[in-house]
Formats: sequence, C-alpha cells, structure tokens
Amino acid sequence: ITAESPMSAPSLAVPASRKASAPMRIAVVGAGVAGATFARQIKSLMGDHAQLSLFEMGRGPGGRAATRRDRNDTRMSIDHGAPVFDVNKSSKFYDVAEALVDEGYLQKASPWWRYHARTTDDVDVKLAFPSDGYEAYLGKPSMNAMCKGLLAGVDITTHFGTKVSKLSCANVNSTVKWNLKGAGATPADEPVDFGDFDYLVVTSLGFAHATRWRDIFGEEAPVVEAWRELSEKPPGTSEKVDSLLASVERVDAIPVISIFAQYSADAAASWLPKAEFETLRFAPHGGALNKIFGGGYQRADGGGEVTSWTNEPRIVDGIVVRRRENGDVTLACHASEEYSRSSFGVYGTGSTASRLGAGTKAGAKSNDPRTEQEIVRQVLDDVAKALHLDDQAKSDFVKPTNGPFMQRWGSAFPVASTCISAEGAFAPESGLILAGDFTSMRPGTIEGAAESAIDAATKLASHVISL
Repeated sequence: ITAESPMSAPSLAVPASRKASAPMRIAVVGAGVAGATFARQIKSLMGDHAQLSLFEMGRGPGGRAATRRDRNDTRMSIDHGAPVFDVNKSSKFYDVAEALVDEGYLQKASPWWRYHARTTDDVDVKLAFPSDGYEAYLGKPSMNAMCKGLLAGVDITTHFGTKVSKLSCANVNSTVKWNLKGAGATPADEPVDFGDFDYLVVTSLGFAHATRWRDIFGEEAPVVEAWRELSEKPPGTSEKVDSLLASVERVDAIPVISIFAQYSADAAASWLPKAEFETLRFAPHGGALNKIFGGGYQRADGGGEVTSWTNEPRIVDGIVVRRRENGDVTLACHASEEYSRSSFGVYGTGSTASRLGAGTKAGAKSNDPRTEQEIVRQVLDDVAKALHLDDQAKSDFVKPTNGPFMQRWGSAFPVASTCISAEGAFAPESGLILAGDFTSMRPGTIEGAAESAIDAATKLASHVISL
C-alpha cells in the first residue's frame, strides 16, 4: 500500500495469522475532517480487522467544519468555521471530495467566487479563487454534511457530546494499551469505562497540547498526563513519544473569533450586494492569510501578484456571505489574529469550550454575556465599515433574524513553521498516532486535515499488517 491509496481502495490482503486474531481496537479522538477521514480510510483498508470508536465533545461531527443550528427554528443553518474550502486537483483528497459531490454531501462553489481585498495602493482588487488547479466546495445543504458523508456507511461506534475525562495507558507484554473513560451523565455518576484500545488516534491538537488544554479545561492534557504516569514504558518507545509530545507543545496557532448570523431575504435586502451570487468572500486586508502562507496571491484582473496589503487597522480579516436555496442569507465573520488574541478566554456561550471547559468555571469571562455582546458589536461595526453600509443598511445589518452568535476557534490556523512532520506524528510502537492539519503541509485547511488523515491511516494499516 502507498500513501496514494484511494479512499475507495479494497481491504488489504490480511495474513492468515492476523485473520485469526481479534480486530485491532482503535480510538479516534475528534470527529472533525481529520477524524472522519481517518475512520473512512482505515476501514476501507482494513475492513473488519479494525474496530473503531470515535469520541467527540461536540454534539455531532464536523469540528471547525460544523454548522450551527437551532432546535426551535429549523430554518437556521449557519456554516461559521469553514464556510467554503478549496482542494488541489492533485491532492489525495480531491477524489474523495468529488465522490462526496456525487453522493450529495458537497456541492461545487460558483467558479466566479472571489476574494475582495484592499492593497497598499488603496485599490480594491479581486483575487482569483479557486486558483488554477483547485476546485472550491460548499457543504450540501450545509458544511457539516461533509463529515457526515465521510462517516456514512462506516462501521464505527460514535460517542458524541463526550469529553474523555480520563486517559491512561499500560504496558501489556511490552505493548502499550490505551484506556479511555468518559464523564457520567451527572457529576455524581462514576466515569464510563470505554475499555482498552490498541491504538489512540488524536486528531484534536488540544488533547495532547499541555498549554492549550490547561487554558481551556484547567487540567493537564490527557495524552501528556497518561504518558507521564506510565512508569514502565516498553523499550524503544520513550524517546519517540517524548519527542512527539514536545513537538506538539511547540505548535502555535492563530486563534479566530467567528461572529455569525442568519437573515431572511427581507432582512438582508438593504445591505446585500445587488448582484446575483451564491457565495461572496471579502478580505478587508490580507493579514491572517499572509501570516499562514506568506502571501503571494494572483490578481484576477491580470495585474500580477499581490504581496502587500493596507496597514489600516481592522478587527475583521474575512467575511463570507452565502445565499441559501430558501432565500435566507448567512453571514460569517472571522476576526483578526490581534483582535482574537486580545479577547482570550471568551469562547461564546454556545461553544463546546464554554459548555464543558473554561466557561463552566465560576467567574469565567465567557460566562459574562456583556463581554460577548461587546465583542459582537465591535465586529459587526467593523464589517459594516468594510461593506461601506449607510446608516439605514447598518441598522438592518445589526438586527439579523437569528443571532448574532460567537464562537472562538483557539487552534483554527496552525502556523506552518511550527507544525509537526507526518513522521514525527506517527508512533505506532506506542499505539499513538496524530493526524490533523497541524501535521500537514497545508495547515488551517480542510485539504490539509484530510490528507494527513489519509496518510496516517495508510501508514497504520501497513504497520498492522506487517506485525
């Protein structure tokens, strides 16, 4: 098998000795794009020889490619973390994305979809997106359909709304076994023991990042704590895992505050661009884009490469407006790195971190609705300036039909220079594998997360078969 094995690849030729043994038990932490892609790929390669369990703190799959809904209003559906994404046609994930289009979980974005940005010469330009050799996609009907599609038909036990409250590992005949426990239904209940696993696949950076986990939950990161407490480590594993965890701790990420809302067609009429469109994206400046990839964007008007952007202070880096089939309009705004860092500790009252982490602690800033409301007001005011709205249009803009809501993505965009190599994230002798955009050459992207998962699953399948 190779890293280029397609997701639809048949099961591997498993040796007779392996067929006679029990299936490999694999725990996957995180049901975002990386977790869902890994599950699909490993099952396509190993079939019944892999027994999967998926753990996710959110209410369903998606991660940053999630969709906010309201049980009391079935019309509400807002893609706020990754409203749209692109995939290189030479990517290992391209065929998967095309299959998800055929299966009805994704749709292609309009080819004239563009960035609008202002450069240092104070000229608005259009930046071509997707670039040559790329395809752009939207979720159908919303973005979390992608992860649902990746998991469709996969034989896997899912545990949504579950925080792994205790992780431990043991040396069993010179093999590391991982044990996962989850919180009970109430604080008084005993933890739920999910059993022992041969492999732990971590697709959520924070689960192994000591600083990030402590900031959110006030606890030691589960993987770090479990490995430290394993007193007798199998020969040859200590140095590899210690190096892996040290690499995780060095990963830096650009936080992003997302403010999002939904408008009826009438409520959006005064501030929407008059042109017909499916999806529009505005980039008031290129700050966050340059920090991740170093800049270098081609102007759609043939004016060459854009590498220099206005230094005008902005709260907002990106604005995505999408018109849905029912006529409703959704808005997703991503705040700049500087602004998001200045609002550290405010997660949004509806976020997983607020429900299960820092937001549950007495005195937490995320428990103070006034703090959140002030952030929402400042962001929307800045968006109104970027869209050049007059007073009447702004008055309508700040009164959406649903929302506005806030979500903080603490690890949204890993900085490329701090990411972990794919080899450094793979420690199968210890039963520990990392997958996610933080182990990718394209951090902060759907494609990067998916490709890393395809590679990790393919390497793990090869490792298991070779035993």
